[in-house]
Formats: sequence, C-alpha cells, structure tokens
Amino acid sequence: IKKVYFNFMFRVCTFLSQTIITVSEYSKKDIVEFLHVKEEKVKVIHNSFEPKINNSEQKQQNDIPVLFFAGNNFAYKNIGVVVDAVKILKDENIRVNFNIAGRPTEYTQYIKQKVKEYNLEEQVKIFGMVSDEKLRELYNTADIYVFPSLLEGFGIPLLEAMSAGIPVISSNKTCLPEIAGDAAVLIEPTPENYAREIKNLIENKAKAQELVANGYERIKNFSQKVYNEKLMETYSLLNL
Repeated sequence: IKKVYFNFMFRVCTFLSQTIITVSEYSKKDIVEFLHVKEEKVKVIHNSFEPKINNSEQKQQNDIPVLFFAGNNFAYKNIGVVVDAVKILKDENIRVNFNIAGRPTEYTQYIKQKVKEYNLEEQVKIFGMVSDEKLRELYNTADIYVFPSLLEGFGIPLLEAMSAGIPVISSNKTCLPEIAGDAAVLIEPTPENYAREIKNLIENKAKAQELVANGYERIKNFSQKVYNEKLMETYSLLNL
C-alpha cells in the first residue's frame, strides 16, 4: 500500500511542478528514468555541508593505522568488504584497526559474525550509535576513512571525513565520484581493492596528504553560501 501511495504521489508532484530540485546528477538520472520527467525540468543543487569536526585539532598519532566508517549499518553500505580487507592485510602481516560507528541493524550481526570468524575481535570495534563528542574522538583517531557503499543519493560522510582531515577511500558507485571528485581514492568496492589501497595509503604518506589537501578544497564547493546562491538562482527563474 505504501509503495502504491508513494508512487502515485511522486508522479502527481512531478507532473504539477515547474522545477524539480535534487541533490546529485545520479538522483536526477533516476528521477528522469523512473518518473518519466523531462531532463530539463530537473535541477541539481548539491546539499550544503557545514563542518562539525574541527580539522585544526591535533590528530592522534597511531602506532597501528586506524580505519573508520560512520553511518547506519545497512547491507548496502557494504562494510563487510572492509572487514574482509582487514583479514587480507592480516594474512600479509599488516596490522590495521577498524572502527565502525552508526545505528546497528540486522546487518551488524552479520559483521559481528564475520569478525568472530576471522578472529579480528581485537582489530575491529563496533561502537553503535555514539555522541557527538565520541564521534569527534573517532574522527581524530582515524588515519583513513573507508566508504564502500553500493548506493547513495549524495554522500555527506565523504565531506565529513574530508573536513576532519582524513584521506578517503570510497566506492566508485552511484553518486560518490560526483561528490568526492579528486579528493578520494575511488575504487570498485571489493576486498582485494580495499586491501590494496589501504596498504598504498599507509605506505605513501605523500598521497595521503595530497588527498587531505584536496579534501579541504573540495568541501568549499558544498558551503551554505554556494547552496543558497544556486537555490535563489533556481527560484528566480520560476513563474510564481
């Protein structure tokens, strides 16, 4: 019933609207394809992003590199791929730790089983929902942010990691290349690819610093000022 209702309402809304605003080119493609809307009717305005993590804070230096992921633990977030990568690196005698924060789901139990199967209890820590203070701490202790998601409409976590001064390894799926630009390593999200790129960033400090610098520049494109200007420009063209 919900599906029928939302399908009907979306079609009514798209038919009656002068302009449809969405947050990424990927979302625009879906709207055009599934709701049969003319492409020129859909305007992309990226979400605004205001950093909550203070990148001027002194980052903690770790003897063992720390990976970090923050977000709801749904299956499409694909976190298991990174756990597999940690196991691959362990088998190569490369030790990394992996911190996971976010609302637990049924998929979290799958991750816990995988961690137990691989004997990674000391390396992979699942924190669940955390306070803002704890989130800042986890960002401050991270060396690499991993985002292996298979499906995103935008990708705020990428910008949050960039604002925290952390190099990012991201999936190359859906909208993520559009949001990350040159400020992330973009890969097919397989365990082997993640293991390889994690190792590369650990060994190549210059590349990691380049990604951090690119990230600071990248987030400027998503400021509230840029968003407001694009939104007002769109409204000025409407027949109100």
